[in-house]
Amino acid sequence: MDGPTLRIRYTLNRVADQVQVWSKSYDRDIASMASVSREMAAALIQQIHPPLPPQKMHLVSPRQSSDAAAYEAYLRGRRFWYQLTAATTRRAVDYYTRATDIDPQYALAWAGIAEALASAPINGDAEPLVMWPRARDAAQRAMEANSQLSESHTVAGQICWFFDWDWLRAADHHRQAIALDPSNAWSHTMLGHILSQLGRHDEGWRYMEQACTLEPMSALHHAMASQVAFQARDFQAARQRARRAIAIDPEFWSGT
Repeated sequence: MDGPTLRIRYTLNRVADQVQVWSKSYDRDIASMASVSREMAAALIQQIHPPLPPQKMHLVSPRQSSDAAAYEAYLRGRRFWYQLTAATTRRAVDYYTRATDIDPQYALAWAGIAEALASAPINGDAEPLVMWPRARDAAQRAMEANSQLSESHTVAGQICWFFDWDWLRAADHHRQAIALDPSNAWSHTMLGHILSQLGRHDEGWRYMEQACTLEPMSALHHAMASQVAFQARDFQAARQRARRAIAIDPEFWSGT
């Protein structure tokens, strides 16, 4: 790094033999980090064979704000959100809100607000009737800003499940979220839990296993998998997953 400039080098290696097939460097100032990620993704797509079909191009559409301050606020919000306590959830909402104040079309930040508010009654005993309209409005703002964003459907599914108790519609949103982004581990976990509560334990467990595969060091996914196993009366698997969650994060309340 020379002053405010960063040099970022991306490489693409063939999995079979680790031969480098593409490489490119970018010299950018720190404030343009979000935009260089989009530029890199577009360049990388050109190197993939067979090429990505047009109907999949939404996967490289802009996710992050082009405003560096909004992007930084969003990242700080994510950091606090993952701690899943009443205090850190409030901090997460504050940072997400700051991001949307800077960039009102920041769909990911709106989704973050909805996610945090929808989970607040579970993580911090917040009043559901207070959180419901606020979470619903934020989820709607996320969908209006970018309906092709996987996280927009994730939070729409959360609202349907947590507040509306419309489990079938919630499942549909999470399936759409996964179709838009197969690496969305949170929607895998949500859908797995919903299917288990509908009595479809085997189907739900497959989604839970995929969530844990996508994010193997997430105490949250293992803890949720433990709940699904318990609901299926597979107590041995429930113990194993709970112990795994505690091993990853001994202070994570859900694992205990």
